[in-house]
Amino acid sequence: KILRNIGDNYPASVSWNDASAFCKWIGKVSGKSITLPTEAQWEYAARSRGKFFQFANSDNQYNPDDPDDKLNFTHDMAPVGSYPPNPLGLYDMMGNGNEWVNDWYAEDYYKNSPEKNPQGPDKGDKKVIRGYLGSMFGLYDITRGKSEPDYEGPGDGFRCVEN
Repeated sequence: KILRNIGDNYPASVSWNDASAFCKWIGKVSGKSITLPTEAQWEYAARSRGKFFQFANSDNQYNPDDPDDKLNFTHDMAPVGSYPPNPLGLYDMMGNGNEWVNDWYAEDYYKNSPEKNPQGPDKGDKKVIRGYLGSMFGLYDITRGKSEPDYEGPGDGFRCVEN
């Protein structure tokens, strides 16, 4: 299902190429060093400074039997900010779309990466995508995927960071 023209308050569905170009443009306009986050930066933010959170909300809880639970995940995107923020105050780190990061994908990169400030492999065919769009059953802050940089998938969004 293609998610086009669903409203201004929903995550974008963009390619890595477009997301990266947008962050660079914002950086140029603002005079700051703005890029897509590295995978390490994204995970640090999603995990609220590196802690383990299965559900990245303020209390790390989810009650699937409670229809009023604020983490009542669906298989579709919801308006931005529909779920509680994580302890850092960041909304929608998981459960409301996938997010492009700057790193090239390598299956074994975690085994071979530097412990401090890893920047990802120097080259590759696919870019890393983090986060999740769907039900709570695949929802973990460790969910990691990959896609071609020109692929524009449903629910593929991004955040920019200042370095």
